[in-house]
Amino acid sequence: MSLEKLTPADTSRILSVYLIATQALPTIESNISRSFPQNPQHPSSSGPGHIDTPSFFRYRELWRWTERLLRRAIISASRICSLNSPQEATLWMLFSQYRTCSVHWPPTFRSEHRSSVTELFIRTLVLRARLPGRPPPSFYVHFRPGAPDVQATATMVARRAIQDYRDILNAGTHFPRAGERNVKVEELTDLCVAVWEAGGSKSRDAAWVMDVRRSSGLGQLPTHVDIQILWWVTRLTFNAARVFRHMMRISEACGDAVLPTRALRLYVHTVGKAKIMGKSTDSDETWVTTLVWGSRMLCRLALMADPTTGNRGIDEAREAGPILEKAKERLNPDDKELKARVELAEGIWNTVMAIKGITRRNPALSVAHIR
Repeated sequence: MSLEKLTPADTSRILSVYLIATQALPTIESNISRSFPQNPQHPSSSGPGHIDTPSFFRYRELWRWTERLLRRAIISASRICSLNSPQEATLWMLFSQYRTCSVHWPPTFRSEHRSSVTELFIRTLVLRARLPGRPPPSFYVHFRPGAPDVQATATMVARRAIQDYRDILNAGTHFPRAGERNVKVEELTDLCVAVWEAGGSKSRDAAWVMDVRRSSGLGQLPTHVDIQILWWVTRLTFNAARVFRHMMRISEACGDAVLPTRALRLYVHTVGKAKIMGKSTDSDETWVTTLVWGSRMLCRLALMADPTTGNRGIDEAREAGPILEKAKERLNPDDKELKARVELAEGIWNTVMAIKGITRRNPALSVAHIR
């Protein structure tokens, strides 16, 4: 830590010193694990409702220095260890040590620091999975006490990290006050969607983002612990535009026809009102891109409607028009690509309107019903 103050630019030397100190951690952690089980909990002196594992209660000061050492080492390694270089192994080794030691820490222990490390870990996994021509790394993961270590993909490890991250945020954050945002919780939704995309954006995996279950074993989903990430996020933040954007996309991928439409309306209402009040929630480009996607989604729902059930898709087709008009209000005419997307969506909408036999002069085309 003194080197970071004296020679902050010499990251290689700083990391080399940290790596020397981390060599003793496996032995320390192994000895503590043999003396103290990981599951039992001990009342904490930090306040009511907080819990400590016995090993944390006994070796609190040791864990404080251990967390600080590994966190600083990870930050240093992330600056110089490229994922395409031999130094990549050093970064994964530090992440593995941090995760092994964190089993002994309660969720309330240094939640801000652990949030930063977990975000960095998940982002690194996502970037690693996106590298062309290189398969994602495999890890040996201990899923439950007494079970053998199994080989898991980067996506599976990222999901487990997100589940643990949720526990940390649940213990260390609160519902924001008026005018505030729970940025950490909102960023968690970005990480969930990024992991889903890194895994191929498969429809069968989309339900994981909406309804994450803590795995007690590889491929096993117990029913007693149910973590609905996107729904849980709405209980710790308020009118988050990015949450509504993700909810639209994921719920449609899950095959839901109602929730994505509701999320789209909430997005239009929230971001539209924020713009009127001079608050920045989403950029104009994001606004236009989202509404173009929403308009095309409504067109798809209109075409997929089953007339035998009494739903001809008329309402969805009509609603897509005002959504596009709102998108064009903030369209930058110099952005040729985005302008082409809007024109393509408008062409699709006109086609759907013709298929449904709806005239554009219909007064139902008013935007009032989506406000």
